[in-house]
Amino acid sequence: MAAPAFLINNLVPNKNRLIAEIQTNFPEANNRLYCTDYACHMPELVREVIHTGAKTIVVVGGDGSLNEAVNGVINTFTFNGITDWKAVQTIQLGLLPAGSGNDFARMLYPNGFQLQTLQQSMNQNQSDLVNIGEAVFNSFSGEQTKRYFVNITDVGIGGDVVYNVKRRRKKLPRSVSYSFTILEQLLQFKKPKIKVKFDGGEWKGKSLGIVVALGKYFGKGLCIAPTAGLHNNHFSLVQLGNISLLDYLKNINKIKNCTKIVHPQVNYRNAKRVEISASKPVRIDMDGESIGTTPLNLQWMSKKIRLYNDAQ
Repeated sequence: MAAPAFLINNLVPNKNRLIAEIQTNFPEANNRLYCTDYACHMPELVREVIHTGAKTIVVVGGDGSLNEAVNGVINTFTFNGITDWKAVQTIQLGLLPAGSGNDFARMLYPNGFQLQTLQQSMNQNQSDLVNIGEAVFNSFSGEQTKRYFVNITDVGIGGDVVYNVKRRRKKLPRSVSYSFTILEQLLQFKKPKIKVKFDGGEWKGKSLGIVVALGKYFGKGLCIAPTAGLHNNHFSLVQLGNISLLDYLKNINKIKNCTKIVHPQVNYRNAKRVEISASKPVRIDMDGESIGTTPLNLQWMSKKIRLYNDAQ
């Protein structure tokens, strides 16, 4: 196997320690360690290392870094709006979780993660084609934008939570930032009127959030979509209606234990296409990043990205 390229989010904690561990466990990759220099640099790094011949790329970061890398791979092989998916699948992606939430890593490594876990998966060529979602939405500047995701995209309170978590990055420890911000936003968030169209159905009303999931977890370990899985043939759609802070607190143990919530304002469905609109633009959270606003159109896509994992 050719030496992997390690792409490191420059903002990860303990970066120097991680680099030392990578150099110890992957000495063949010592000359293929790259750090991001600025926000959204990851997709450019992906394109650069692919053009130098890299076939194995390990992302050192969190859900947002992996999302950028996935989009970087897809965009590298997209010409005039047409993606060469066979070429995309020649690239094997690995994740060394080092971000704020590391929610998708909980799906890739259900038995827990150590660097040796990734090393073993790579040595045994234990990679797998996983499903992704395609999202078309408005950027914050108002331009229609297309982007892909591997874990979760949601509309509503999630977009406000991740926006404020990033804003407080230097003020609060990561261990408490998500929990504090979720509680704060539950008190402050004004539920917009949202309309959702999905396979054969429609729902509208005041909503805390609409979650379109490939993975189970978001918000630093909250199991919002208990039936989601890497190899399902659909999105898991979770509709959160007029939910209060008290409702959230009453059900927090169910969320943490990956159990469905029984509540008249919570619905679980399966869908391959989802359209979300609102009475006014509402923030979108994609894989732990605030990326734009509604309207949002999503399409489930089967087995598009190859990822190393320990979930088999």
